[in-house]
Amino acid sequence: MTEAWFPAHVAPLFSFFSLLSVISALQMFVQRGQYRRWVTAIYLAATAVGLVLILMACVALARHQPGYVLFALGFPGAVIFLTCGIGTLMLRQRYSAAEMRKSVADDL
Repeated sequence: MTEAWFPAHVAPLFSFFSLLSVISALQMFVQRGQYRRWVTAIYLAATAVGLVLILMACVALARHQPGYVLFALGFPGAVIFLTCGIGTLMLRQRYSAAEMRKSVADDL
C-alpha cells in the first residue's frame, strides 16, 4: 500500500469546500438579469473545481489510497460538480426569462 496523500486529521478540512455554497447568492443577479458573464464564469469555475476533485478521487482509487482520502476528495467533488453543473445549465433559461421580463416591462 502506498503512503496516503494527506493525514487523516487533514481530511475534515475539505469540508471548507462547502463555502462554495456562497455562489447561491449570485441568483439575485440572475433574477435581475445582471452580470451574465461573471455569474456564468463563476459557475463554470466551480463546476471545474468539482470535476477536478472527482478526477483526483479516481486517481486516488487507482493508487489504492485510504478511504478517508477517497471520501474527502470524492464527496465534495460530486456535490459541487452536480449542484454547480445543474446550476450552470439553468442559467441560460433564467437569464432569458429575466430578459423577457425586462422587455415586457419596457413595453408597458
